[in-house]
Amino acid sequence: MKFKLNIKDKVTEAAEHVYDVMKKNEYVINVAPKGIKVKKQRQTQDTIKWRAKNH
Repeated sequence: MKFKLNIKDKVTEAAEHVYDVMKKNEYVINVAPKGIKVKKQRQTQDTIKWRAKNH
C-alpha cells in the first residue's frame, strides 16, 4: 500500500493560515516554556469602525 504524502504542501498551507490569522490580529499567541496559549481578542468600538471603513 502506497500513500502519497504531500507534507510540504500541508505545511505550507498551515503556515499561510497562521500568517493570515496573525495579520488580522484576531488572536493573541503566547509562547511560554509550559506551552502555547491562544486567546481571541475582544473587538473594541475602534477596531469595529476601522474594519468597517477598510473592508
